Amino acid sequence: MRVLVVPAPLLGYAQSLVPLAWELRTAGHEVLVATAGEAVRVAESGLPVVDVARGFALRRTMRRMALRNPVLATAERAGRAGPRGVVTLFGEINDELADGAVAVADEWLPELVLHDALAPVGALVAARRGVPAVLCDSTLYDGHHLSFAATGHLSYACGRHSVPEPASPAAVVRLAPPSLVGPRPGWRMRYVPYDSGVAPAGWLDEPPERPRIVVVASHPAGSDPALMRTVVQAAPQLDAELVLVRPDLGTGPPLPGNVRVVEWTPLSRLLPRSSGLVHHGGAATVLAGLVHGVPQLVVPDAGERRHNAGLVYRRGVGLVGARRNVTPTLLRRLVGQESLALAAAEVRAEMTSAPDPAEIAAKLAELAGTSTHW
Repeated sequence: MRVLVVPAPLLGYAQSLVPLAWELRTAGHEVLVATAGEAVRVAESGLPVVDVARGFALRRTMRRMALRNPVLATAERAGRAGPRGVVTLFGEINDELADGAVAVADEWLPELVLHDALAPVGALVAARRGVPAVLCDSTLYDGHHLSFAATGHLSYACGRHSVPEPASPAAVVRLAPPSLVGPRPGWRMRYVPYDSGVAPAGWLDEPPERPRIVVVASHPAGSDPALMRTVVQAAPQLDAELVLVRPDLGTGPPLPGNVRVVEWTPLSRLLPRSSGLVHHGGAATVLAGLVHGVPQLVVPDAGERRHNAGLVYRRGVGLVGARRNVTPTLLRRLVGQESLALAAAEVRAEMTSAPDPAEIAAKLAELAGTSTHW
């Protein structure tokens, strides 16, 4: 079976599809990833990747959207636009990807198309080729609804390629735990973090002498020096070890003795012996924290992250605060409030009980032969 994997041109979304793509290859299927922008870096995983929109620049597309929709863009930057901001932005992005994705599919002839919630162009490609489209939802919104809404921006692309409308999903694979986002139809799959980078040797394998708090931006390309400086200022008043991932602090006074700085390090290496995780609320980071059973402090910024922060808080697996409120008291609560640890352990058990990617890969192979809908 030939599987065309079409992620949105964001590294975190592309990485969420890698474990399933790996299992498809392990089962003997051919896999090709068609994406653009920073997401082409998933080639580091060993998967073959083709860039379907060379020269794509996310910031340029965001500026264009802001000019057309200034009120919506302002709300999006503040994290208050809700799904509408995401749908509008990624509707435009998918139109940019469409011509290249169709060209790849017409040449490669996939038998199944796997795409994420922010890449409904995959559903357009599946409709053109007459093969099943499968949505792998790694968002904390309802990815099926997001993807359906974004297809409304693909009418011109459908016309260009003689496609009446994008294909409805033959199956929806869900990565978020129901206790966090509510019950949603589809196939549950265990979230397996894909992490690239070299982990420091030695100290990560030893139990920490005091609670360890990891502070990280929401993806490897991200940075928030202001948040990192706020945490550093709180450090002398904490009986905890603070691990700052790529803090970009610049020059300044020596760091407190309980602060450790590392380059980009896989969360799957940092989190197993950690007691707390501080981040901006990206879906992949939320899910990584949950699957390791680590309480979280979310400091939300733009886009969907305010929504994600609310889910974390309501489920009881973490705290939410603005950057200015990241105080020693709040960080002590993060690692010392028993209810957070208990709730995080519950969600970890829920997530690890879901079918693993190998089981879902087998179901996809069966689906490609029957083309039945969920």
